[in-house]
This record gives sequence, structure tokens and C-alpha cells, in this order.
Amino acid sequence: MVSLSGPTTANMTEGLNGAGNVSVGGTVANNEPGIYSWLPGGYTILSAPSFGTLTINHNAANGEGGYTWTFVFDSDDPALDGLDRGQSMDVTFNIRVTDVSYNTANGFATTVNGTTVVDTHQVTITIFGENEVCFARGSQILTEHGPCRVERLKIGDKLVTRDGGLKPIRWIASSKVTDARRRGNSQLEPVAIAPDSFAPGIPSRTLRVSPQHRVLLEGAYVDMLIAEPAVLASAKSLINGKNIYHCGDEIEDLEYWHIALDQHEVIYAEGCPVETFHPGDIALGLVDDAQGAELEELFPGITQNHAELAFPEIRAFEGRVFSSIIQDAAH
Repeated sequence: MVSLSGPTTANMTEGLNGAGNVSVGGTVANNEPGIYSWLPGGYTILSAPSFGTLTINHNAANGEGGYTWTFVFDSDDPALDGLDRGQSMDVTFNIRVTDVSYNTANGFATTVNGTTVVDTHQVTITIFGENEVCFARGSQILTEHGPCRVERLKIGDKLVTRDGGLKPIRWIASSKVTDARRRGNSQLEPVAIAPDSFAPGIPSRTLRVSPQHRVLLEGAYVDMLIAEPAVLASAKSLINGKNIYHCGDEIEDLEYWHIALDQHEVIYAEGCPVETFHPGDIALGLVDDAQGAELEELFPGITQNHAELAFPEIRAFEGRVFSSIIQDAAH
């Protein structure tokens, strides 16, 4: 999944006496309030940003008003949708603003002297790839006692891992995603993987996970394409519209569950090898503040450390190629 490094709006209230470089989430102070008057419509977008829509509003026709810019990015744009975990992209746009200067006395504006001031401002927004690892409610997770619905698991329960060992759950939590938030948002709509998509019995039942949840791929096709015996691929990169597809319409009340062990592991859900929450991931967009604090206590430095993945991961386009090949091979 992708997101902004800060809020999508910020105020530009500079006195226009020098070039500004505004980051999302920050403001530029007006060093000389009242000296300049921002003119309605007194701006020109010199270079419109890609991957979204930019709008600019004039707050008030005085030196204190300034402009408010809003950038709404298109998360379905192929360039953004293809961002993998750890990758980032800068979106930059330039605005030329014009105002009228005033005569001053003792630092206060008095009369308009008719001099216009033109300045150019550059705004840079950083977008980065995220990885939200979640199981949909009802997913059957393989434990030491057999399959168990994810919502019935608790801390301390031991799960069967890919290396054959039994590992205890260190943290488990859930997040409800409202219809208003997820409808039409491909980054939140769950992905369904139909039975036998990768091999007979893998998965054994339909598996529903978040789009960024990574599945372990292995076998002859993987070795041939990637030259690795086993790799991780996000569910969204494997979508082919047939046996792997967005399934939001199949779920009325979406609830995602997150599972963390002591380290990144591959476990089994509906018989399919899938990853656990990665303690090194900083993509905590689906957990609330309390859950984030709990994770920080369990895994100190979670937002700074980058724990190793259990297996190598492939890029989004490689996942699409793999999915296409196995789909063709099934027919």
C-alpha cells in the first residue's frame, strides 16, 4: 500500500521576501505580517504535480491570510501503486505568487505604494511505499493444535512456522475499517486468493488478506523466474482478476487482524504460507495510537529499526509476471 509523509494540506503564509521550500506538515512563518497583501487569484502554478490533483485557495485579502494548498494523490496511479516497501518518490510543484507592497511606518503598513512583489515557491511531498500486514476476520491460522480462526488467537499461542518450529504470539490486535474509508480504495480493499491458486491445497480455502500482505511463493516457476527457491510477494501484485482479486464486496464489515512473533516469520493461513507482521516495518497506518505504543514497548525502536525479512521479496511487476504465468499454466 502508499501514503504521504505528512498531512495533505499546509498553509503558506510567507511574506514573499525570499524563496520558500515547504514540506508537507510544516508552515512557513510570515516574517513581516501586514507588509504585503496577498492578492486573490495572484498565483500561477508553474509546474503541476503528477500523480494527483493540486488545488489552491486564497484565505483572505490581507497580509495575514495567505494561501492554502491541497494535494490529493491518486494511489491507484501505476507509478505509486508500484511502490514497494522502503521505496519513496518525491512529488514537486512550483507556485508563483504575486502581492502588493505597502509603505510602512514603524514596522506597520500604512498606504499602498503600488509595487508588486513576485516570488516563486517550491513544495515537495514525499510519498513512500508501505506494508500493512493483516488477515481478514475468519482466517484460519495453523497452530500447534490445528487451524484456529484468527480472532480466537491470543498472546502466547504457538503457531506453526515455515521452518517447522512452533513460535509464540507476542502481539495480536485488530482494526476495523469503515466502508467510507475503504470503498474505492485499492490500498485497503482486501484481496481474495482462491483455493489451489498456487498448488493443490494452497490455499485450502479462500484466503483474504490486506493488499500489502506478502505470500511466500516457491517451486519451479519461482526458481526459473527469480533464481531463488522461495520469495515473498504482496497479494496485490498477484491480482489477476480471476482466482486472485479484490473482494471488498464479499465482506460487509471489514476487520483486519495483525499478528507479530519475536521476529518476521512465515506461518500458514488457510494452508497458504504467509508472513507475520514485520517488527521492522514502520507502516502502522492501520493500528491506532494505543496499539502503536504497545508495539513500541514490545519492539523498542520499531520506527527506526529494520529487521530482516524471513525471505527475499520481489517487486510488484515481478509478482504480476508470476501470477500471469501460473494463471496461464492452469489452463
